[in-house]
Amino acid sequence: MNISEKGSSEKRFKEEILKIGLFIKKTGKYIGLGIGILLLYFTLKDTDFHQVISNLQTIHVQYLALSLVSMLGLFFFKGIRWREMLKPIKKIPFSHVFSSMMVGYYFHNILPFRMGEVVRIYSLNKKEHISKSSVLGSIFAEKFFDVISLILLALLVFLFNFNAQGEIFKIGIVMVGIVSFGIIFYFSYHTMPKKAVLFIKTKVLFFLKEETYRKIADTLHNFFHGFRSLNSISIIVNSILYSMVIWIFDVLSLYFLLLSFGLHFDLMLVKSIIPIIMINLGIMIPAAPGDIGTFHYFGNIGLVKILGIEQSIATPIIIILNLMTMLPGFILGGYHLLTHHEKIDLKEINLEKNEKGEKN
Repeated sequence: MNISEKGSSEKRFKEEILKIGLFIKKTGKYIGLGIGILLLYFTLKDTDFHQVISNLQTIHVQYLALSLVSMLGLFFFKGIRWREMLKPIKKIPFSHVFSSMMVGYYFHNILPFRMGEVVRIYSLNKKEHISKSSVLGSIFAEKFFDVISLILLALLVFLFNFNAQGEIFKIGIVMVGIVSFGIIFYFSYHTMPKKAVLFIKTKVLFFLKEETYRKIADTLHNFFHGFRSLNSISIIVNSILYSMVIWIFDVLSLYFLLLSFGLHFDLMLVKSIIPIIMINLGIMIPAAPGDIGTFHYFGNIGLVKILGIEQSIATPIIIILNLMTMLPGFILGGYHLLTHHEKIDLKEINLEKNEKGEKN
């Protein structure tokens, strides 16, 4: 193959990559909505809605209020943890961190494919003028600590001998795999030999121009800069502790919901961890706005399939719990957007993406 033929094939390969990316971008929101609707259908198809309405009429409001308070506590400590993780990059006032986070959740509730995370990055970048890829790195570090603390909670369930241990073991294996991959990827990036870097550049990413490759390398550098919290023992310990507190509030929100429907069974507080783990594994799949569908489907598995709760009781519990996770974003995020006149231009965010794509 001569040089001109090689250059032509590389150009065609690059064009095909761009076409695939454009197709995913155009169809992504419909795919996300489709996944959410399909999973919601499978969750609700066997539900007796007359019984659901009857169960809702007997709900204990005081426990419902405690569930909502627990959910608010969850978001408060999420803000504290994120500020802690951002310290190595820049010391940021809690009000700026919390408001950007809640604005992100506001848009997470109305946009598919977890686009709220992108808005959160954009919002904090506008307030504090720090690299978007560094903020993205801090969010990935946040997810890393989420999984670590979830594993610790799953191990807590193992301390209590009941018949869900097999399911928890499977869940634990999945989470350990995710964390292991993250650790290997992180340290591989920092310890990769120069020959390996050269191989990737010349053989794997050969179709990229030098300028484009350099931009990707710089973005990766800034991204891992956001993981600098992993270089500080005190921040690691604090982040794990905050993460545990966050999950405790999450479990309490479900526990009080179970009480509000008059449910009482052995080790109910501890067993409430199982649906929470299932839900958080499920919503890792980026799909419909507000995690609609994925939240309900995997929560239903935890409540009905594993804990054995009746479908007519599990359905309203999952729906209310999902609404409670959305409510703080709508109220606090919406309040900040209105009172602080913060403008989140989604077209501008998309334009930045498009410009990067064209330059690439």
